[in-house]
Amino acid sequence: MGGFGGCAVLLMITSFRMTEQSNLAPFSYFGIPIAFVLGWMFFGETPWAALCPDAVLIVVGGLLIVWRERRLRQIGREAHDT
Repeated sequence: MGGFGGCAVLLMITSFRMTEQSNLAPFSYFGIPIAFVLGWMFFGETPWAALCPDAVLIVVGGLLIVWRERRLRQIGREAHDT
């Protein structure tokens, strides 16, 4: 487990070097649904009332950031082409 965790940290450091932080921020929140699923499978915990409203807002916010960055990049390309 420690080896997997160490490799994960090194891969995250490498990914932050290769791209902008705003592109990777949504993936940082991917641990929330993974923790929910693992807690549900192994410990029988289902914190629906506490998790779902907040997790939905976080996911929607992350998707909006990705959409906005792609749109700004596309607008920049169109302005550069003309």
